[in-house]
Amino acid sequence: MIDVNFIGVIHGIKLAFHYMNKNGGGHGGFVINIGSNAGFESFELGPIYAGCKHGINGITKSYGTEFHWERTGIKVNAVCPGPVNTALFHTFPDMCLDKEVALRHNNSVKFIQPEEVADAVIFVLEENKNGALLRVDCNGRRYVES
Repeated sequence: MIDVNFIGVIHGIKLAFHYMNKNGGGHGGFVINIGSNAGFESFELGPIYAGCKHGINGITKSYGTEFHWERTGIKVNAVCPGPVNTALFHTFPDMCLDKEVALRHNNSVKFIQPEEVADAVIFVLEENKNGALLRVDCNGRRYVES
């Protein structure tokens, strides 16, 4: 969980800064991290997952500053979806601390489609933001300050 949901993001950012850095032969650009609504609040069914997503929010905000932009030409943002209608969402209860509670949770939430997450990524790119956290869920898209 930690290797994929947090360490993988760190490695992705480091690779982007290595290859895209305008001061190292690159042309700058964007890094779009995939966070989660779980990165803004507690999530008792997946505490390690939520902790990783809180970390993504923090690292996105920290790299998405003028300090890094001026030095590298890279903007760093995150799209933070709520529940998404994927195989992972539907198998989630099997990975939780309490399967019955997780099943009730899944049955009570409104999920979004993967295409809505893809649209949110394009939206962030078109907005040309830096350090932004864009929440996308059944209530639509909105930037969140953390």
